[in-house]
Amino acid sequence: MICCPPEVIAEVAGPQDSAAAVPRAEIEAILAGEYGAPAGEVFAWSDPAPLAATSIAQVHRARLPSSEEGVVKVQRRGIRALVERDLGILLKLAHTLEARVG
Repeated sequence: MICCPPEVIAEVAGPQDSAAAVPRAEIEAILAGEYGAPAGEVFAWSDPAPLAATSIAQVHRARLPSSEEGVVKVQRRGIRALVERDLGILLKLAHTLEARVG
């Protein structure tokens, strides 16, 4: 069994589902970049207040021009690179542990 320092355990055990909301203007810029059109042209309506904001993304209620309602999940800018970096670190750690244990 491998043990972690208490500060590492506390960091990863904490809630991952509460973070400061990204400002609406930035959300609209991200959506425009993803959809190739302003959010107002893609959605008939979208709630400016997020249902949830996490360290990776936030979720907004929205309605399509067809009147279908749902939610849109918007990833934070640059999060993909951070997640890939973190996964790379974990992979290196796993290889190191495997080499030492196995």
